[in-house]
Amino acid sequence: MSERIALPYIDAPTWGGGTFGRMPRFLTIEELMAQANRCPGCGSPSCQIGCPIGNSIGDFHALIARGDLEGAADLRFNRTSVLASIIGSVCPQKDNGLCEDTNNCVAGRGDGESVMIGSIEASLGMIALQNGWIKPIAPLPGVKPKMGKHGRPRSLGIVGSGPAGLRAAEEAVKLGWEVTIYEKESEIGGLWTIGIPNFKINHILLKGILNLFQTCPQISINVNTEVSLGPGGHVSMDALAAKHDLLITANGAQIGKSVKHMDVWGIPGVHQAVRGLLRPQSLRNLGFRQDDLNHLGGKDVVVFGLGYTGIDCINTALAHDARSIMVVSSRVPAPDGDIAKNRRNGFNGYTLHEIADLKTKGVEFLFGTEARGYSPKGERGELTIDNKVGARRVLATDAVILAAGFDASYFVHSPPTDLINAEGYNYRAGLFTEHNGTPAMILGDAALQRKDRLVVKAAAQAANTFRNYHYQLYPQDDPRIMFARRAGRTQLTVLGVGSP
Repeated sequence: MSERIALPYIDAPTWGGGTFGRMPRFLTIEELMAQANRCPGCGSPSCQIGCPIGNSIGDFHALIARGDLEGAADLRFNRTSVLASIIGSVCPQKDNGLCEDTNNCVAGRGDGESVMIGSIEASLGMIALQNGWIKPIAPLPGVKPKMGKHGRPRSLGIVGSGPAGLRAAEEAVKLGWEVTIYEKESEIGGLWTIGIPNFKINHILLKGILNLFQTCPQISINVNTEVSLGPGGHVSMDALAAKHDLLITANGAQIGKSVKHMDVWGIPGVHQAVRGLLRPQSLRNLGFRQDDLNHLGGKDVVVFGLGYTGIDCINTALAHDARSIMVVSSRVPAPDGDIAKNRRNGFNGYTLHEIADLKTKGVEFLFGTEARGYSPKGERGELTIDNKVGARRVLATDAVILAAGFDASYFVHSPPTDLINAEGYNYRAGLFTEHNGTPAMILGDAALQRKDRLVVKAAAQAANTFRNYHYQLYPQDDPRIMFARRAGRTQLTVLGVGSP
């Protein structure tokens, strides 16, 4: 097996039992080893440079290729992050300058096909979980609890349990903190559980990984708990500030953007992508919701938006057996396939591949168009759009899905500022502020510092931001300082570079 393989599709399992949609199956052990063996083992691996988490991809593949699956699992999931397999499940590795991008994977240059890094990672994650190779989340050897307010171990309060919140929680436990998570939904996982369809992330794997957080003695989890800045909600930020030594808000980008000339919130048949379609379907998959509200079966559907969320909405409509699906986008892909032009127009390889695949399933696309209004007409509605030269078209539709992006809402009093960022990457630093005198960080999509808001970059940002803050408090824990001491250096700075 010298090339990538096309994995057969299976019915995608749901958390609550049953299936919804279709997804590629995991690699078998034989396929896993064969695909890992395709990695050329570069001396200076650009795939690792392209990985925001800095995974040791070549070493990982080398262990798998020689059959040491448990050693590979230890390297990736215990020494890096227990979340690695579900991060890898939804990471668009072939684009955005990430590990499988042909500029980063040597095997994919020229006419070759890049190594199946994401599939390898997710597949080994499932094997490791089934065999008990992923260790419980715990403080690193030799790390002792640090004392905080009221003579108790130093405490971290996290609002939101998505990729950024959980990655920060994992890092905090490793460095000796006590963690309390506040989640407004019935289950933890944030975007993984509620926003990303189950046909993109295996729910059996997801549930097993999230259980590691639920059983960690250093982590307390409060679900069905909404945090508010004012008097609403179940708990206030003021109460959290009084209780904890550090606050993190990782509540995601919660506010769906409207579409120009489409001020139609609250009109029947018009749905915001996550709140109105993906979240209700996720709740059904979790077993918390049984109704058929917002179900698109047998309906004519129009989707605005061609980002990752828009594509998720299109595939959800297909899984619902929508009668027709029309996608409206103001962007136009470069007809000659020029990579630079397509990136400028907002189309990467992942998007273009999905468009080609969706066309084979009967989905229609209208590029270079702009909405001019929507009028309800009984149980249906009429959507008016114009193309670039002003030609008008009216679409009769049963449902309009708005997937035009998101804005953040802050939970803190003080305006945030850029956190010290020695490494120069936007995604490596969140926003830093304080709330009633307690330090506070804003992480993940809530920080809105990244144009390509990806799970892998949110996780990397959370880990790096929290570590840098901890090392400022406790420089003796910083491995860079310990290394420098062994090398005989002095005048060290925690976030900068040590002086010889």
